[in-house]
Amino acid sequence: MLSTISQISGACVNIILYYIFIYPLHMGVAGAAWATIIGQFVSLFIAMLFHYTKNKEIDGSLKYVKPNGKLIKGIYSIGISAAIMQGLLAVMMAGMNAILGLAEVDQTILIGSFGIYYKIQQVALFSAFGLSNTIISILSFNYGMKDKNRIDDCIKYGIIDTSMVSFLLTVLFEVFAHPLAGLFGLAGGTTAEMIHVCTKALRIASLGFVFMGFSIAVQGILQSIHYAGRPLLISFLRLVVFVFPIAYLFTLSDEVVNIVWWTFPISEILTALISILILKKSYHAKIGTIRDTKISNHLIISISREHGTNGKEIARLVAKKLNIPFYDKEEIKEFAVRNQLHGTDDIEELYDNYLSLDVNKDAIINQAKVIEAIAQQGSAVIVGRSADYILRNNPSLIKIFIYAPMDYKVKNVMKNYNDNEKDAKKHIMDSNESRSNYYSIIANQKWGDKNNYDLCIDASIGNEQVAQMICIYINNK
Repeated sequence: MLSTISQISGACVNIILYYIFIYPLHMGVAGAAWATIIGQFVSLFIAMLFHYTKNKEIDGSLKYVKPNGKLIKGIYSIGISAAIMQGLLAVMMAGMNAILGLAEVDQTILIGSFGIYYKIQQVALFSAFGLSNTIISILSFNYGMKDKNRIDDCIKYGIIDTSMVSFLLTVLFEVFAHPLAGLFGLAGGTTAEMIHVCTKALRIASLGFVFMGFSIAVQGILQSIHYAGRPLLISFLRLVVFVFPIAYLFTLSDEVVNIVWWTFPISEILTALISILILKKSYHAKIGTIRDTKISNHLIISISREHGTNGKEIARLVAKKLNIPFYDKEEIKEFAVRNQLHGTDDIEELYDNYLSLDVNKDAIINQAKVIEAIAQQGSAVIVGRSADYILRNNPSLIKIFIYAPMDYKVKNVMKNYNDNEKDAKKHIMDSNESRSNYYSIIANQKWGDKNNYDLCIDASIGNEQVAQMICIYINNK
């Protein structure tokens, strides 16, 4: 929501200044450029304000701003391709202007109409890109977690949602083509004939928006599963390979002003057909090979708990009674280091990966791999870290949730951490909120919901009694 506010704020400033600079101040094209630049800076400054005042999950201290070669390499492996894709928009604009300039008609009308159309179609284009970026954020996480069901849902609903939005924009442009052409054509030199041609262009070209939305959604999917070249290929097809020769053929006709706009829906349809083939091949190569983690017959007990229930101590007792290893976040980290699964020796990065509840995609994925390795090695009691979800496909998994009344938890926290009553309540609420947020991001489920566990038990009966009841349940299961 906050990122949307920052973007909309910049866009509103751009629109207002666009009018002020061009008309009252008579700044012409330079005024339009300055309006755009100022609008972008407004978006940046508002986004920075929100980041440093509202984003409590990230420490904005400059001491954490330091280069990381591995991260930079990962960013540019995908980012260069994405940057080129954006640059192809300018290539298409320049190429179309050159091709339209070959037509033996009034080029002012033809090229001017294309310029207006290009500005308007960016509404649909960037709407699709916005949804594509959402697909990237969600799908890349689930791909890293190797959750095939959620991967399939992300792909299905990402394509459906993008196509639906594109279809609605098509309807909007078909209905309001003329007023939109007039609105975006508010500049010196725009004529009634140009607005008429642009209206026709909008109504024809918008027929390809659904196919455009599909192709852009596919680009997001491909980027999410670590393809860089294939999304770029799709952009190259829809913006250059198909557009330029088709547009050139239309310029040879005497009816070029009326028919050249079919270039865009034809190009989008052809690109969408190829995108289907690319997506199908990519899915089989990267996603179709995902299988459920090899299942062991080891006894795995995941114990989730509210802060202040002595859940960790209870888990230790259960492990001791059953004579199996115990793992909390410290032991998980040590297992990762001992088995060379940690991937780093940096102290801060180790903390982020294994000891923090910050929602860090790479850390969550790394930790999931370590927890799966622990389950493969042998029986274990694992405390927290969303192990119940990570090992959800293991038939030997038993999921426990430990809760307690607030007064019981407050007494434990006051005793264990030397807190006063007020601080104890705050720490309990903050800790439980962090655990809930962490779990909901990973599992897409409600933390503490009895439907997600095999056994929920009240810790106020005492540590020993709770551990004994858990062991009885396990032995009788």
